[in-house]
Amino acid sequence: MGVTVAPSVEGIEDQRAREILQQTMVRTANGRFETGLLWKHDHVEFPDSRPMAEKRLRCLEKRLSKNPELYENVRQQIVDFQQKAYAHKTTSDELASFDTNRTWYLPLGIVLNPKKPGKVRLIWDAAAKVKGVSLNTMLLKGPDLLTPLLSVLYRYREREVAICEDIKEMFHQILIREKDRSAQFFLWRNTPDMPMETMVTDVAIFGATCSPVQSQYVKNFNATENEKEYPKAADAIKKRHYVDDYLESLDTIEEAVGLALEVSEVHAKARFQIWNWISNHEVVLKRTGEVNPTAVKCFVADKEVASERLLGLIWLLNENVFSFTLNLRDDVRRLVQGEVIPTKRELLRVVMSIYDPLGLVAAFVIHGKVIVQDVLRAKVGGDETIPDEVFCRWEQWLTVLRNMENIKIPRCYFPGYEINSLDSFELHIFVDASEQAFAAVAYFRMLDRGLLLAAVLGARLRKSIEEGHSFKIKRTYFWTDSTTVRSWIKSDLRRYRSYVPFRVNEILSLSKVDEWRCVAYVHRFVDNCRRANSKVPLETAGLSKEKLQKAERSLCRLAQSDEFPDEVARLKRSLRVRNEDRKPLEKSSKIATATPAMDKFGILRVDGRSEKAECPTYDAKYPVILPKEHRMTRLLLDWYHRIYRHANNGTVVNEVKQRFYVPRRTKWFQDVRSIQEGELVVIVDENVRNWWLRGRVIRIYPGKDGSARRADVQTSSGILQRPATKLTILEVGDVGDAEAKALATRGGEC
Repeated sequence: MGVTVAPSVEGIEDQRAREILQQTMVRTANGRFETGLLWKHDHVEFPDSRPMAEKRLRCLEKRLSKNPELYENVRQQIVDFQQKAYAHKTTSDELASFDTNRTWYLPLGIVLNPKKPGKVRLIWDAAAKVKGVSLNTMLLKGPDLLTPLLSVLYRYREREVAICEDIKEMFHQILIREKDRSAQFFLWRNTPDMPMETMVTDVAIFGATCSPVQSQYVKNFNATENEKEYPKAADAIKKRHYVDDYLESLDTIEEAVGLALEVSEVHAKARFQIWNWISNHEVVLKRTGEVNPTAVKCFVADKEVASERLLGLIWLLNENVFSFTLNLRDDVRRLVQGEVIPTKRELLRVVMSIYDPLGLVAAFVIHGKVIVQDVLRAKVGGDETIPDEVFCRWEQWLTVLRNMENIKIPRCYFPGYEINSLDSFELHIFVDASEQAFAAVAYFRMLDRGLLLAAVLGARLRKSIEEGHSFKIKRTYFWTDSTTVRSWIKSDLRRYRSYVPFRVNEILSLSKVDEWRCVAYVHRFVDNCRRANSKVPLETAGLSKEKLQKAERSLCRLAQSDEFPDEVARLKRSLRVRNEDRKPLEKSSKIATATPAMDKFGILRVDGRSEKAECPTYDAKYPVILPKEHRMTRLLLDWYHRIYRHANNGTVVNEVKQRFYVPRRTKWFQDVRSIQEGELVVIVDENVRNWWLRGRVIRIYPGKDGSARRADVQTSSGILQRPATKLTILEVGDVGDAEAKALATRGGEC
């Protein structure tokens, strides 16, 4: 579904079909278009087909005689066709003027749709053969000019206001040039006791293999001719029509009405009549003039075989959702109800008659196709019943099928949003395979521009407050719970489209990057908002221990979700099943050796033998697992180095391990460089707290690898020689982001 091959060079037959269309298509005086049939060869010679057409007419009359109401319906349609100039009775002079080699009689037929009892469609069987020749065998199909249905449906789901219509009798609006009409003769009489009369269809017909490309070529050509005056309508006609259906979605009712009327006007220039308007907003229908709209829109692949679909996709307008409808004809009702064991042929007919163009229920349909695979492997004959072991699975599948009508999926991707208010769409595609099937599923992830607009508003508010007060404000902080906004403010704006850079530039002109903060204070702000609504006193004092712990838990969950998403998802699921049913992590997991478990706050902790250790705290017994290269981990380690004043390696590592577990981290910071002569250093002394000697390196003693092992340091107390592991370099200048440059570079692991 949705997979297409790379576009190939147009074949010789398609090139010929396109040339015939370009050479024969003309606009007539009344605005309708006329074109020639797309012949495979310049020289055409048909066998005598009249006897075949006579025989088929007698068969049709016999069928119609059993249903007088249906017979009268067909008679009336023949009259209507003549009144609309779709067909006419031939005269003797007209018959004599036609080339007998190009003369072909088409058998007349009818198509009934059980979903529309009063709907009867006349068709001409262009596939009927005489001596191996039919009209369709002499015609070209032409290039595929249809807009892919998936593309049309994708756009149909983008926006809130949806509209749909179709072109009335589209094929019949295309005239066939006079010299080719002799290939479209048919026989008719009002009653079997009357002589058969030769009639000719003057328009493109249902059943001819070239009719679809003729209608699409004319539709697109007419749109192109009116593109300058109606650019949006022309684009909609060429890109959002599938056969004769027009499907569109827009943000507002005004846009929908305006475009609908423009599309109708452009179509009218080619004498295409738009009808059957439907929309999820009644105002649209009233303003487009629709009198009796339907409440359901059915989607079908081929309107001529709609009755053969067991399960079809529909749009429920009142709820604005996609759903499915079961078409249980008498011949399949017992099969679907599971009352009989199906034959292989019947099973195939049921499974393959599900129409789901968007793949919304593909996860269900695939199980039916797997059953088909198993039946084929069993080498069951076409009219033999399926094996008993397969029938049990078939019954389970049918149980779900019978409930498919209860499925409802929003038609609009983002209900309640205008698409232009959203930015930075992300597309996440997941693929997988087994021995039985392979699959891909896609999800949109959206980021709301409203968060960025809120940041702009906050920056403007700061300017207004500062300019409106006479006293000086020493410092300003901006608090947001959106990590996305903070990343935009800190990022290279050239990566984004114009919307984000313009707003961020305004934010940065009114604030500084380091003034934007989040997490702990945001938690309290949210809590205070809730308290205000509940008329509970607000928290105004410094942050409590509980608030800081809550913020820390949020950061831990964020880091774990970023680096261990599969593990987090699996352990969340395991909380909902019994202990004996829980499955361990895959051995390939980065944290499998830590035997992780999820606590009540949704945080992954080390579990296992540490449970029996005599540890004074819960954190020491079950330390929080942190990804070794995550930003949060780096900031945490930097904080530990600072709080312990860059103490020796063992001190920092031990303190971190009291609460956290960092998988396989042999270096607690980035790789360090060796101490150089002339650098300022602090001499570490475990026996002294809060005051260490400072000095300048005047000589180093390198080891075999070239790295400094010892150094002479000039201090206020004289020259001292110390191991490199006891020396900490003093960085000169302001300290910025802790992630940008590590302060602890003693030559050892810290």
